Amino acid sequence: MGSEPNPSHCPLCGSLNGCAMASGNVAAACWCMELEIPRDVLARIPETARDRACVCAACASGESARESAASAPAARPLRTVAR
Repeated sequence: MGSEPNPSHCPLCGSLNGCAMASGNVAAACWCMELEIPRDVLARIPETARDRACVCAACASGESARESAASAPAARPLRTVAR
């Protein structure tokens, strides 16, 4: 069994998510109420964190995934061996 997700951290990248509800405020005060989070981002949230922890602004915009892809080392082509 895994541990409960931290409601103040993004379940995708682990950064602070700035969630108003996790801070004890009403949902209407949260930054996420001002934008529409893409379905592909929501689909990446682990089942255990759904409705328990919000994504951060970077992940909500897809920025975090783009940064990870940009900083990842380039894939090297496979070598073929002549027989």
